[in-house]
This record gives sequence, structure tokens and C-alpha cells, in this order.
Amino acid sequence: MPLFGLAEELYAFRRELAMKYAVIPTLALCFFLVTVSSVQAAGKKSPTQGMGLKIDKPSITGTVYDCFQQIGKLSGMEMKIDWEILVATGVKPDTKAIAKASKATVGQLLDLLLLQVSSPKYPLAWVKRDGVILVTTQVRLTSARPSSRVTRPVAGNKTSSRKGSSVTKYDFQAISLSDALEFMRTSTNLNFHVNWNSLASSGIDKTSEVTLQASGITVAHALDIILDSVSADLDKFGRAYWIVDRGVVTIATGDALNTKTRTKIYNVADLLHVVNDHRVTSRRIDRSDYRRNDNPRDDYRRDDYPRDDYRRDDDYRRGGGIGGGGVGIGGGGISDSDYGRGNSDRNDDDNGEKKETLREGLIELIKNTIGEDMWQPTGLGSIKIFGDKLIVTQSLLGFKLMSQRTGN
Repeated sequence: MPLFGLAEELYAFRRELAMKYAVIPTLALCFFLVTVSSVQAAGKKSPTQGMGLKIDKPSITGTVYDCFQQIGKLSGMEMKIDWEILVATGVKPDTKAIAKASKATVGQLLDLLLLQVSSPKYPLAWVKRDGVILVTTQVRLTSARPSSRVTRPVAGNKTSSRKGSSVTKYDFQAISLSDALEFMRTSTNLNFHVNWNSLASSGIDKTSEVTLQASGITVAHALDIILDSVSADLDKFGRAYWIVDRGVVTIATGDALNTKTRTKIYNVADLLHVVNDHRVTSRRIDRSDYRRNDNPRDDYRRDDYPRDDYRRDDDYRRGGGIGGGGVGIGGGGISDSDYGRGNSDRNDDDNGEKKETLREGLIELIKNTIGEDMWQPTGLGSIKIFGDKLIVTQSLLGFKLMSQRTGN
């Protein structure tokens, strides 16, 4: 073979070999890029997946800036904070904050954080937009893009650990009962126990929808509205109630609450009082004399069962009111002339009859407030009067119904 031809073949062989092995790193590079892209795509959660991720016992603490960073890590989402607006409303990056729950989604955890740090005048909210989580004021979100879907708004902008404390605003839009109750628990720092088994027997479950839009109402009132909405047309035994029993807010049906009894003692001296000082024969007795007598009125007002509801009853009004100058039910009262007659025996008999009438009327009135079926022999309740003490034994349901009927 000519030398020139051999050289040409060697050159062709080298070129083919170079091209052959050059393909390997190129393919490897392409595979690497595809793999990295796939990992990034898999690791980057969508807004729905990230903020909807459920976490057991989530807790974030530190400054507001730190808490937002932790939310971002938990959700795998990029957080965009409108610091200019937040600082203008009083929320600074170094403001201390903490948010925790027994079980919640990342979105609910962010709700709790915003609830804690936001001003009542400028409530905060977050929205999923263009693959990131934007945090700013509710007003700015709604005015900037009315058509944007904002997450479930912060339900209250001012709360306290007391069940009767006022909340500035509730805005529940068709959320589940479990989410609503969880929010109430975490926002009030109260101990909650929900008897889901008893609720299920009445057709109420965790997914039952709750809608509540209100402002300036108490936590207690909000709970009433929520449980009334899911109880529909159920009777008093099938309805859902909330009670505070030994420091725990318990939520269950009437049937479940009608199994345990409690006994309460009330001082009803002012309701049963009849003037019986017969030694006075000529001096006129007026209301100022009566009011100077020892009367545990203030102690009774601190009792759970309200006295004013008794006084509003028509039967008592016909007698001029209970406890006012010895006036009884259905009677005209003790007139001043009784003391001038000097007939002590007759007055003793009259006073005894009037006091017994007061006792019977008081017991009957209390029984009628919640129905005879709640009292023995058909129910669990009993009621007695010993001296000036009213002793009531009733189920948790019975006391709850008495509280509702009297508006206390």
C-alpha cells in the first residue's frame, strides 16, 4: 500500500475513534441534566401540596422572620413577605412569635402565626400566587387582585384564653367542623375534648361543613352558632353542645352529656325571705329597714344559676317580686297593718304558708325550664330546699339546658 494511502486511512480511523468516544460524555451530561431537573421537579412541591401538608405537633418559634423561614422549609415553598406593608402595620421582622398545634396543615400553622402577630385594624393573610406564598394584608390582597383565591382567612384578629372574651372577626367559609374546632382550640389556648363517637351517632362528623361570618362576638357565642348549625333539627338529646367541665371544654351530644350528674348548691335566702319580726307593733316597717338586714345577695349573684330569671317570671310578679319586703307568689304580701294587730300566732301561720308557697313555686319554676323529663323519676335530676339552700342534682346536659334557658 502506498504510504500516502496508509496515512489517509490512519487519519480516518482516528477521526472515527474521536467522534465515537466524544458521544459518551455528551450522553452522560444530558443524562445528568435530565436527572437533576427531575429531582428538582420532584422536590419542589406545588402550592396546594406544600401548604396542605399535615404535620403532627407542628411548632414554630423565634422572630417573625425566623417563623416565615420555618414555614418555607416545612412547605417546600418560596415565601415572599411584603415587609414594607407589614412594618407599616406594626409587624417587624424581629417581633417575637410562636405558633403550635397538636395537628395541623402548614397552611393552618401559618394562619395561627398571622393571627398572633397581626393588628386588629390590619389583619394579615397569605395567598398562593405564581408558585410562591405571598404574605401581606387582607386589604392589599383583595384590592390588588380580586379574582385571586385567598386561603381561608384568619378567623379572628383578637382572642383571649377566656371562653367569653371577644373576637374581632370570624370568617369561616364552608370549612370542616374539625378545622373550625381546632382553630377555636389553638386560638384560645383552652383544653378541648370532642366526643366524635357521640356526634357520629347524630349524623355529625369531622367533615360537616361550617360557615360563620361574624364580628364582635364572644368565643362562647361562636361555639353556640357552630354547633347549632351542625345540629339542624335534632332534639335536645341528639343536638351537639359544649360545656366546661373541670377546666375542659367538652363537645358532645345531649345523650352523651346526660349520663353523668353533678350537684350544685345555691343560696336562695333572698328568694325565700319573709319578714317575721313580730315584736314591732306600732313602728312602720319600710323597705329601707329590710335592706339593712343581713342578706347574702352578693354571694348568690356569683352562683352559676341566675337569680334574675326567677324574678322575671309572671307568677312571681303577681306577688310583687320575690324577696322584696316578704311578698309571696300569688299573694298580696304582708301589709303594715299585720304588725299592728299584735296577733303573733296568725302571722306565724301566714309566714309559714307563704314561705312554703315560695319553696314550691321556686322548685316548679326550675323544673319547667328544662322539662319534667329531665327530673326523677324519668330523668336523673333532683331538687330540694334545706333552709336557705337550694340543692340541685342534674346531668351535665341538664345544667347546660338551664344555662341556655336563662341566658347565662
